[in-house]
Amino acid sequence: MKKIIAAAVFCWLLLVQLGAVELKPVKYVFLFIGDGTSYPQREAANRYLKATNAEPLFIDAMPFHRSTRTAAANNVVTDSAASGTAIACGSKTNKNMLGLAPDGSLLESCATLARKNGRKVGILTSVTLNNATPAAFYGHQDNRHNYYLLGTELVKSGFDYFAGGAVADAMPRSTARPDNIPALKQRIAALEAEIESCRKANARIDAGRQEARKTGDNAKFEAFQKEKKANSTRWKKAHDQLRYANQDLKTAENFVGNIMDYAKQNGFLTIFSRSRERISALKPGCGKVIAVGKTLSGPLQWEIDAAGDVQATSLAFLTAKGIELLDNQNGFFMMIEGGKIDWSCHGNDAGTMLREVLGFDDAVKVAADFAKRHPQDTLIVVTGDHETGGLCLPGTPEQLKNLGAQKHSADYFSRKLRQLKKEGGEDKLAKAKALVTKCFGLQFDGEGPMTMNADEKTALEGALLRALGEKSAIEVGFYDNAAAAIKAGKNPGAVFLATLLVSRKSGLEWGTQGHTALPVRTSAMGAQAEEFLAPGNLTEEQKKPYHTHDPKIEVPLPEIDNSDIGIRLKQVVAPLQI
Repeated sequence: MKKIIAAAVFCWLLLVQLGAVELKPVKYVFLFIGDGTSYPQREAANRYLKATNAEPLFIDAMPFHRSTRTAAANNVVTDSAASGTAIACGSKTNKNMLGLAPDGSLLESCATLARKNGRKVGILTSVTLNNATPAAFYGHQDNRHNYYLLGTELVKSGFDYFAGGAVADAMPRSTARPDNIPALKQRIAALEAEIESCRKANARIDAGRQEARKTGDNAKFEAFQKEKKANSTRWKKAHDQLRYANQDLKTAENFVGNIMDYAKQNGFLTIFSRSRERISALKPGCGKVIAVGKTLSGPLQWEIDAAGDVQATSLAFLTAKGIELLDNQNGFFMMIEGGKIDWSCHGNDAGTMLREVLGFDDAVKVAADFAKRHPQDTLIVVTGDHETGGLCLPGTPEQLKNLGAQKHSADYFSRKLRQLKKEGGEDKLAKAKALVTKCFGLQFDGEGPMTMNADEKTALEGALLRALGEKSAIEVGFYDNAAAAIKAGKNPGAVFLATLLVSRKSGLEWGTQGHTALPVRTSAMGAQAEEFLAPGNLTEEQKKPYHTHDPKIEVPLPEIDNSDIGIRLKQVVAPLQI
């Protein structure tokens, strides 16, 4: 027992020293966050590259690496809001919260601190600019979905360069406008009264259940059980509606008009351009910029769908432009998020995930090229906020080559399939099958690694017929137990089955469409990179692998926490001594 206690104390002493590293300011600081990216996503990309005789991921060839914990303050499985806040601010918070401690107090991000210290700041993402991860660097909201309010905070941040997708909810819905404030207050009062009524009913029902249990009146007890279930449904509905009503009221009370117009009024140059031409024309000295790589709204185009389009706005292109616009004698801080890695993993879309990881890696290479010109003044840190999808790699390297057969995203396929349904025609199924082959490389006939067997073809044809509005009750083979997942999944059945088949034929398996508690890999290069990822102020003896009470089990050096990244980023963006 004494040995067990001693080992536990030793582990604790190691962990409490994490984050105690002291770092000097660095002129140019790049932080890359692969949303939803952990060991499996990086390993899958590396195995694919090796199988196709290509160079490995640059991020895995960086000199320093450290396993990193991601848990939120209130849950071992985090989300992008809590993890983004930990990375940006160096402090843990609850899931769904941005830039706030669990008690609601404000947290300052490393980006805000960098700006206070005279540096220029850039926030880049492949998703919308007020999504959770980018918003963690400027926003302070108890609900990550307060997109309009986050949009106002984006403008108020005064950061120099925002680039990527559009600003989501640039205009709030009509119920969240100033002229609706009186009605919203009335609704909130009514919902609060409804919740109080539910509370009182619940107390009465609980008392009745206890009495029925004492007297052995099973019929009465069951009646109370039924009433309690109905009351719980009523309470949940009112509680959810109250949350949305309060959100609308807060938005209405802080209404500033269209966010992009508000940005212009506050000195931002705003650009919407699906191609690179207008963004390429930006020059140093142009002032604060919001560069949206879309014509109107939404995220950047999927890397896999943009393949071959030299004018497509990519994360790598936006990173290069950011360096050009932000470079100055006081240095800069730039956060670049590969947000659509997470989105593709939520959809278990392996081929799309692969191209997003490779596109993210290309952006890191741009920063590395800059670091070659400023080796003593540049720090590059690459991490993830959490793992998404529960990705496993049970297959062979040869199987992974099959990912190259997929040429379009599940989103592209889904959009084209809806278009086919709308167009109608007698040959809808034949066109849909051709679309499957075009997008995913799956073959209905012939031989080869992407050719489906009889059960797979039957199941997918049935799903296509359902998607096209035709009747079909075809569910056979091992797809029988996928029926529940299809029903609960975010994508139509045909999309689910097609992506599932691509994954399985590529030797990949997914455990969930949500997040997992898996640690992520943090990598670094450049000025003080080794110190940045050090586990803490350990002695030489402590740096050696140590043993638990069981001498057969060797425990490696401790991980760092994602909040340690935020703490250390604040140190390296301190004022420069010029």
